[in-house]
Amino acid sequence: MNDRRRFKSEFQYLEKVEIFQMTYLSDGLKIKGFLVVPKKEGKYPCIIFNRGGFGELGKIDDKLLFFLLALLSSKGYVIICSQYRGSVGSEGKDEYGGADINDVVNLIPALGYVNKADTSRIGMYGVSRGGMMTYIALTKTKKIKAAVVWAGISDSFNKFVSSVYFPNRILIADGESTNI
Repeated sequence: MNDRRRFKSEFQYLEKVEIFQMTYLSDGLKIKGFLVVPKKEGKYPCIIFNRGGFGELGKIDDKLLFFLLALLSSKGYVIICSQYRGSVGSEGKDEYGGADINDVVNLIPALGYVNKADTSRIGMYGVSRGGMMTYIALTKTKKIKAAVVWAGISDSFNKFVSSVYFPNRILIADGESTNI
């Protein structure tokens, strides 16, 4: 089989979904995100996907959209996700689990505007920093019926003390950092 045909058969699921870039309000800030919806008519359970990283690191890009989120959506899910404030075109300051948690929680009412979204069935899926965002979001709302965390941060103090991204720095509760 030639490469073009193999590629087309491996990614047929892309024909079953629609991908939209979106902007929504969170605490008065314009936040960028994505919505991935099955093309077939019906009401579908929803997944709020919480990305890892910060800033450009871990951003939702074409690879993540086409290879993971579109694949999940093709199985019968409405997927919605945020780039979080202060990163990738979103207004505000990234607070790494501070007020930016509202960017995740505010995706719940945004789902109410999606005709194919069954808002009585909302799950959350978080990876790394997104896992931490998932843990915190679960304390803010009862609307999340299920959650999956993959390699989620559960001890932020040790994460920052030992991180290659923040060597010899500690993040203080007010969002400032100091040398150690």
